[in-house]
Amino acid sequence: GLEAAMTYDGATYGAKAATYIQAAADAVAYHNDQFAPYGRYYRMRYDATFTIYTAGNPLPLNQSAGMGRSLALLCDLGEGDEYCDKAAILADRLDGFLAVEPSGAYSWTYWGFDYGTGAEDVGHAALNAAFIYQAAAAGIEWGDADVDRLGLTVTEQILVGGGDVADCLDCSAVNGPNRWSIGRWGFLADDVGVWVDVFEAMDYYP
Repeated sequence: GLEAAMTYDGATYGAKAATYIQAAADAVAYHNDQFAPYGRYYRMRYDATFTIYTAGNPLPLNQSAGMGRSLALLCDLGEGDEYCDKAAILADRLDGFLAVEPSGAYSWTYWGFDYGTGAEDVGHAALNAAFIYQAAAAGIEWGDADVDRLGLTVTEQILVGGGDVADCLDCSAVNGPNRWSIGRWGFLADDVGVWVDVFEAMDYYP
């Protein structure tokens, strides 16, 4: 491996990796008080005064998924069962909010509670999709078929033809402020072949 290879600043790749892994573990530990296993989500801190969300209430799906990404990565790296267990708890909740569109694609809402409230916007949705992708890589909750559905989310729900990008996962509005967020979905390229579509969507307008 590259662990012993030197980088530009004299540190080995292994040393740099250890630093980054520890930083991720420290970030997770800092938010331990916000993890609510009974509700299967992260919640706003009770002393929070800077947010529109009510203190103590569940965070939106994408914010719990943001933590889930770190947990899934630490689990995949073999850093401890606690990370795997927490990631699995979050994944189980998110999975219950995934809807399958006629195209076969996944879609979901911002909060998750009521799918009838409208699908998630493209930018925030990428955080949930990345959690699904990373959890699947770690053997948590989802698998290849679910990653394929995320690919369909891009090619069937978001990229709607002619270079147009939908504003959300299931809506008719296109080319709004979230248009450039399509680049956040590029992590799917290796697995489901969406890179060309994403690249062309980002490059459509000069």
